[in-house]
Amino acid sequence: MDFRILGPLEVFEDGRPLLVTSARQRALLALLIVNANRVLTPDRIIDELWGEASPDSGVKAVVFHVGRLRQVLEPERAKGEPGSVLVTESAGYLLAADPESIDAARFEQLATEGRGLLAQDPEAASIKLQDALSQWRGDALVDFTYESFAQPEIRRLHELRLRTTEDRLDADLQLGRHDAVIGELEGLVGDNPLRKRLRGQLMLALYRCGRQAEALRICQAGRLLLGKELGIELSAELRQLEELILRQDPALERLRTESAERPVLNPYKGLRAFGEVDADDFSRFGRVRR
Repeated sequence: MDFRILGPLEVFEDGRPLLVTSARQRALLALLIVNANRVLTPDRIIDELWGEASPDSGVKAVVFHVGRLRQVLEPERAKGEPGSVLVTESAGYLLAADPESIDAARFEQLATEGRGLLAQDPEAASIKLQDALSQWRGDALVDFTYESFAQPEIRRLHELRLRTTEDRLDADLQLGRHDAVIGELEGLVGDNPLRKRLRGQLMLALYRCGRQAEALRICQAGRLLLGKELGIELSAELRQLEELILRQDPALERLRTESAERPVLNPYKGLRAFGEVDADDFSRFGRVRR
């Protein structure tokens, strides 16, 4: 089974789409995917999906929607048999899913592997990071942009997507592809004008293409924007890069724009294949059952 949240919500089994048409059941499925292998109590589900508008018969509503969703996910399940994908626990419900079956988990694993290759093998890193980014079909959880349960995960995945893009651009700059990435970087800086790593990458790419004056203008634009919007100075990294560009320092031909940002936590890290999971692996995620 393949669960996809990096774009519109989709579920496939052996390449065949499983259609979840009810808006409430789609929201329930998205909530379960975001919390894969963790038990969600009925009260938690009611709070996340209905909030202050929760029905008087909230638990009955949860049972109803869980049952209907289970029929879609496990159509071959005999009546009365326990679910193996949407599992009922004493405390509530969980989606039992191999991390490899969730596109967000695949993306995070590939991104982590690609980042680890940057220092020693930029060619392999570029390929791996592009594979990670190819998991995206649109904005994460785009069907649930305004749902409170989805917003923290949307922000987290958006940040990781940007960071992975920056890593891929670093790999491409190391490989001498500065001319090829300028257009992409200009768009990214326009969309994320306060993101210093992207601005530094654009400056470096422009300089390496013989466009020193434009590189310096990009730096100055960042300085003015930060002063106007936030009342702060340009970062030390960008000031140092500006100085190197002014001096036309030969070190610019080797420079990497490695980010010093705190790593983004991967909630799927450490999960083994479906059916090979020990209870200790799931201090946060519950248990996977067949």
